[in-house]
Amino acid sequence: MPDKQCDEQGMNGPNFTVYGVAAGTPTMFLLDAQGRIELRAASLEGIISYL
Repeated sequence: MPDKQCDEQGMNGPNFTVYGVAAGTPTMFLLDAQGRIELRAASLEGIISYL
């Protein structure tokens, strides 16, 4: 399938080796007023505890 989103290569795939992004990794970002990343968190609890 040409529109397939998962390469099924895990940490050996280009998404991880080039960008450090593993398919299916849930990540939330907390941005400041200028749009810069203040925090990266895998859960809402992580963001709430930061605030």
